[in-house]
Amino acid sequence: MWLALTALGTIAAELLSRRVKAIESVLLLLKRIELEVRQFSSPFPQLMEKIANEEKESGIADDCVRRLNAGESFPKAWENGIKNSRLPFKKEERIALSRLGKSLSACDREGVFQVLGICSERFELFLSEAKQTKEKYSKLCLFSGVFVGGMIFISIS
Repeated sequence: MWLALTALGTIAAELLSRRVKAIESVLLLLKRIELEVRQFSSPFPQLMEKIANEEKESGIADDCVRRLNAGESFPKAWENGIKNSRLPFKKEERIALSRLGKSLSACDREGVFQVLGICSERFELFLSEAKQTKEKYSKLCLFSGVFVGGMIFISIS
C-alpha cells in the first residue's frame, strides 16, 4: 500500500513535468512553422510533412500529416490531431491549439505571422503557469504519497 501511494505521488509529479515539456514542444513547433513560412512559403500540408520528418518532439505535426494523407483538410487534420493527442494539455490549451489550425488556413501570409505570434504569447503564459504549478506541487505530490502511504502502513502494523 505504501509503495502504491508513493508511486501515485511520483506519477502526479511526472505529469506536471510532462505538461511543461508538452507546452515547450508546442512553442518550438510554432517557431518552426513561422520560420518555414518566412523562408519557403510552403502550403501547410507540405510544411507539416517537412516538420514531421525532421522533428518528433510533440507528435502533433506527425499526427497532422497522417490525417492529411488520409484525406482530411488541414484545419480538420490539425484539430483532430490536437483533440486526440495524448499530450497532457489542459482544456484551454487544446482549444487554443485547435483554433490555431483554423486560423492558419484562413489567413494570408502576414496574418499567419500575427496568428502565430499571438498563439506563441499565449503559450508562453501557459508555460509560465505550468512551471509555477510544477514547482509548487511536484514535491508536494511526491511527499504526500510517501506520507499517506507511511501513515497507512503504520496504522495497519
